[in-house]
Amino acid sequence: MAGLIAWLVSALGGLALRLTVPLMFAALGALGLGIVTYTGIDLLLQEATDQIVGSMQGLPANMAAMAGILKHDVALNIMISAFVARLTLTGLSAGAKSVFRIINPSG
Repeated sequence: MAGLIAWLVSALGGLALRLTVPLMFAALGALGLGIVTYTGIDLLLQEATDQIVGSMQGLPANMAAMAGILKHDVALNIMISAFVARLTLTGLSAGAKSVFRIINPSG
């Protein structure tokens, strides 16, 4: 009887280990990929924003004043924010599909 209980505990422990280790690696990989992606996108958007601001600094004074009156900076901020929101939603929907897949254990 003790041998049967020991075998049952070892079998269940092995099964739990086989199920949790791949899930743990998948979760850690998804988190690491998310951090790298966030850093890369943040760097890309910061560089694009710097380029836009740099090109606006070369404008003559009357054109810069007109852009200020027309709230050109607010419009650019809205467009960049919309772009980031779209990237985020696309990444969330694509990431959920690729990370959380149901694996058929029978083959």
